[in-house]
Amino acid sequence: MIISRRAHELARCVYAERKPDYCRGMDAEKELRKVEGDIDLAVAQLFGLSEEDLREFERLMAVLSGEELPAEEEAEVPEEPGLSTQHSTTSWRFF
Repeated sequence: MIISRRAHELARCVYAERKPDYCRGMDAEKELRKVEGDIDLAVAQLFGLSEEDLREFERLMAVLSGEELPAEEEAEVPEEPGLSTQHSTTSWRFF
């Protein structure tokens, strides 16, 4: 079965007011999340992205949409910026 067709069928199970008969006895929301993940991975591979690249993109989208990341996924922010001006090529002269 074409994966996008399966996603549409599962979406009917989740969102339709009248559920089709084929929805009985399944966790349609869980199955839909799995199929959507499979689609996302297939698209990422078409663009030459790894599974880790896809996960990083999903984390970024979660942050941008205001979702809370689980504690183990929160990025570590350094206390001091990693910028040094010691070897700057800009010099200042005061006359």
